[in-house]
Amino acid sequence: MKFLLITNINSHVETESFYPLVSEIQKKSDEIYIIDQGVEENISFFNVVNGAFPFIYKVEEENFNFHLYKKSHKNTYKIINIDVDVVLLRVDRPVSDSFLKFIDTFFAKSIVINSPKGIIETSSKEYLFNFKEYCPEMKLCFSLEDVIDFSSMFPIVVKPLKGFGGKGIIRILEGKIHYENKEISHNEFCQVINDLLNSEKKCLAVRYLKNIKMGDKRILVVNRKIIGAFNRVPRKNSWLANVSQGAISEKTTINRKEREIANKLSDDLESKGIVIFGFDLIKGDDDEELLLSEINTLNVGGFYQLNELSEEEHIVKLVNNLYNFIAQKKLTIAST
Repeated sequence: MKFLLITNINSHVETESFYPLVSEIQKKSDEIYIIDQGVEENISFFNVVNGAFPFIYKVEEENFNFHLYKKSHKNTYKIINIDVDVVLLRVDRPVSDSFLKFIDTFFAKSIVINSPKGIIETSSKEYLFNFKEYCPEMKLCFSLEDVIDFSSMFPIVVKPLKGFGGKGIIRILEGKIHYENKEISHNEFCQVINDLLNSEKKCLAVRYLKNIKMGDKRILVVNRKIIGAFNRVPRKNSWLANVSQGAISEKTTINRKEREIANKLSDDLESKGIVIFGFDLIKGDDDEELLLSEINTLNVGGFYQLNELSEEEHIVKLVNNLYNFIAQKKLTIAST
């Protein structure tokens, strides 16, 4: 089987799950290729310039890792016709919807995971409204006035619809406004909101849950199977529970309610071609009920942290479940 991964080295850190994932896929694949947004020759391809073709990197090294790839990732060659069985998207926003649609066409004969059409529909935080029964109070805001009105009801968090990694998040709490971890003035807040609305037309405002200081729970799912879960606890003097913002990962367990949410999400996401996803839960202000705060379907993170916290081989489980999906998909294609 031939595998191709699409990524961006510029967003990678040493603890990126991309590397153990590639290493595990190596054990099961005949050939592995990478198209990297961080390679200068690929700028036109990612910008969907007419007639642009990708420069690819062929993975041939054993013990593939961050430091090795950082040194060698520019050793690419241009390819016009590439025939691969599976394309795995491991790239973050601000990759464009135009590029995602283009990938669907460019690799029309391949199985693309996750489905670009599914990603476009589900990677916006607006998708949370399909599961309002599991979420804290939230509102789509189309103006600064909408945000201010909602903040008059209770403390809130404002999020860009296509944001990730805790970037661009605003908290309004007890008369103070924080942009990520920095306190800002009311005038600065108004400017940030107006800039956000000018670029995205709308944003999401959500009731702030005080228990975020205790962290949130990230649950990872592949092909409808829960791979595992871990808690993400904000670092000192921070309220952001993202690993990329310095949060600490801790072991946890999964309860019946969380499995119910995973199944409900899987039912809808599977129909949209989403095979790999993660979702985050925060303990409600009543200290009991866990509430859904995020659904991640683009470059789903956390597998590396999960692997480090347990003796279980979670990356192996990820790849095995991925291959089970691919086998099922091929059977479906063959029968049509």
